[in-house]
Amino acid sequence: MAGQVTDAHTGRAIRGAEVTLATGVLGLHTRRIRTNDRGRFELSGIVGDDQSLYVEADGYVAAGPLRHRPGEPPVTVRLERASALEGRIVDQRGLPIEGALVRAFGEGHLRAAPASTAESLGVTSGPVPPISAARSGALAFVRQVTTGPDGDFRLPNLRPGPYTIAASHDDFTPTESERLQVRPGTARSGIRIVMRPGAELAGRVVDERGNGLEGIPVELRTPEERLPRMTVTASDGSFSFRGVGGEVKVTALPYDLPPVRESLEIGNDALVTIELALLSTLYTLRGRVVDERGFGVGGALLTVSSKSPQTPIERSAKSDADGMFSVPALPEPPFELNAEHPAFSPARIAEIETHDDVRVVMSAGVTFLGEVIDAWTADGLGNVRVRLAGPITRDAETRNDGTFVFRRAPTGTYDLTFSHPDYESQSRRVVLEPPRYVDRPQELDAIQLEPGGIVEGEVLDAQSEPVANAEVAWGDPPRWERAARTDARGAFRLRGVPAGVVWITARHPVAGEDFSADSITVRPLETSPGAFVQLPGSLAE
Repeated sequence: MAGQVTDAHTGRAIRGAEVTLATGVLGLHTRRIRTNDRGRFELSGIVGDDQSLYVEADGYVAAGPLRHRPGEPPVTVRLERASALEGRIVDQRGLPIEGALVRAFGEGHLRAAPASTAESLGVTSGPVPPISAARSGALAFVRQVTTGPDGDFRLPNLRPGPYTIAASHDDFTPTESERLQVRPGTARSGIRIVMRPGAELAGRVVDERGNGLEGIPVELRTPEERLPRMTVTASDGSFSFRGVGGEVKVTALPYDLPPVRESLEIGNDALVTIELALLSTLYTLRGRVVDERGFGVGGALLTVSSKSPQTPIERSAKSDADGMFSVPALPEPPFELNAEHPAFSPARIAEIETHDDVRVVMSAGVTFLGEVIDAWTADGLGNVRVRLAGPITRDAETRNDGTFVFRRAPTGTYDLTFSHPDYESQSRRVVLEPPRYVDRPQELDAIQLEPGGIVEGEVLDAQSEPVANAEVAWGDPPRWERAARTDARGAFRLRGVPAGVVWITARHPVAGEDFSADSITVRPLETSPGAFVQLPGSLAE
């Protein structure tokens, strides 16, 4: 990829401009180069089809992202000379204010750089494609800086157009400048913004009992500020806003409950207090997540839901480094709690009647794996359904090579079953023990499944009419969980029948239940036809 960077007005080449090429939708892979004395650049060995180009140079408005695809001709990027806003933030006595946050908001449509024209660059052959530049919308936030000890600020590299400067500081009320117009390549200086002292607004959010509520969002709005300020109440329900003055509206925004709002006028007082009372009682669930040894478990994700149908509320929180947690803004108990952690088995408390000192014990998760093979060929057997039933119940299916894995299983005793349509089922009882090492799995000896045979036959009623949709199974008692169903002609096909002599049983809700008159001899991997079952009832009746 080759191109040139020039001044949009004079056409002069820009030396030392930084050209960044980002590959992929997220721009995860970047390459950078600077233009030479003739403003040219060239990047070779580019991989991928989706390229974005960004160009920056001192004293110019940055351009990008500009789309470019492999095989396109060279590009000329014309940068527009940047503007700047300079000034000072002072108090009512004219003294400088250090640490004030100064933001520039672009108003209206800021003028874009002109598009490129078709011409040859001399780096590679071909015309220059036009480069489009996006336009900024009204009141768009552009750039911010913080004032130094002398209260001065400078907002550089601004696109020409109208701006408004907004200044904020914890000890002063927010202030905005008048509308300022800047021209290309110029710096508008001498801007003076006077800020007046502001008060601290301290408050609490309480329920109808007067108890402070933790984790409640609180919003502050004033006519002078473009955007509302937000905070969240502390554990005692307290909150604070600094640099507040004039007419303000404070709103508590509890989850799933109506908001509570107060309006007040703040004058020259240094501290103003307020209390926002909700028309409902809310609770904070507090407790600790620990492992089986009693050590705190940090980073556990807790989900707490109300068990009352009148208040279907669900909240989430994470435990801190010592395992402590608090879940605010809940209705009255009972609650249900679920805890998850990457290194532990999921934990669940079905019913919690209190809201203090809840103890959640998480067991070390066990990685349990094994292999299922064909007893005749010793090959891995895929598509075997594996069920782990014990403290929890989970299902898995073997891969093509016969392997299976259960992750983060709680410790305890389990019944393990293996089933496949063409093989005899097997069961095992296993005990999952706490791992000595986090990354060491517990492995089961290879399970060998014996291949079964196939039994084919038909089911008739008392009038020798075919019975459709009848259940057919083998064994004594019948293995109904492995049953097959007859088709419209009364025919059935049983797979995975164990080798040996078996009896066939059929049942139907109208025609009744009975077993075959003769036993069937089954051989592995073979089909045994001719099974016949006549039910005692008649479908016609």
